[in-house]
Amino acid sequence: MTLTCCSILILGLSIIVGSGSQEFSVVDLTHELNADTVYWPGNPGFLFTILNRGPTPGGYWYESNKFETSEHGGTHLDAPAHFAEGKWRVHEIPAERLVGYGVVINVIDCVVENPDYRLKYFFLFFFSGFHPDAIDWLIQYRNISMIGVDTPSTDYGQSKTFDTHQRMAKAGIIGLENVNNLDKIPPSGSTIFVGVIKLFDGSGGPVRILALTGRKAEPACNCPLSGRNSGVSLSGCFLVLVVSMLFLSWMI
Repeated sequence: MTLTCCSILILGLSIIVGSGSQEFSVVDLTHELNADTVYWPGNPGFLFTILNRGPTPGGYWYESNKFETSEHGGTHLDAPAHFAEGKWRVHEIPAERLVGYGVVINVIDCVVENPDYRLKYFFLFFFSGFHPDAIDWLIQYRNISMIGVDTPSTDYGQSKTFDTHQRMAKAGIIGLENVNNLDKIPPSGSTIFVGVIKLFDGSGGPVRILALTGRKAEPACNCPLSGRNSGVSLSGCFLVLVVSMLFLSWMI
């Protein structure tokens, strides 16, 4: 399998309040869950069984199915418990951690030159995209709640120790992997919603990720990676995406 792009998502705390206006569009950031879904090596794949599909004796149509899937396959969430003992499992993740404003960082040129490219913390100021040191920097200087990528792992492909996973998990940061359509999100002004099965004791699970874009979805500022002493407030900027791609978001 050849991976042509990578992305990282970080979500923060925010609830969008409707105004009655429909001046927005919705972008689905989710891959379809099916027999072709990408799973981490060693994890069982996807199974789908039709239990009922057709007309009934009562004259109405009825469908019912059964599916089986590993937690960590396709577009999915990594709970902190995935790599840190005693941290949140899926059912313990606060709902407000699953919503945040978004900003896109484009690192495609870096990835083309180096498929194992990882974001260094100082590149955050130039909208580039992931190295474990970047996690440390974000934890220290930005209130990050979630990170998402369009590859199978928040760590770079050749990692053996999963340092990024470990640092995120210990800090209570949620991971999203195999995120789709990040190139369809504007550089700033989107709001991201992550729906995950509230799986008791789960270390992860499939998600449906939706991006709300348009004027009504825009945060209060458009500089989420501004310097610490820039004088620009980050209170309204919660999410950063990298095309190829990095996807970040901030908490209040």
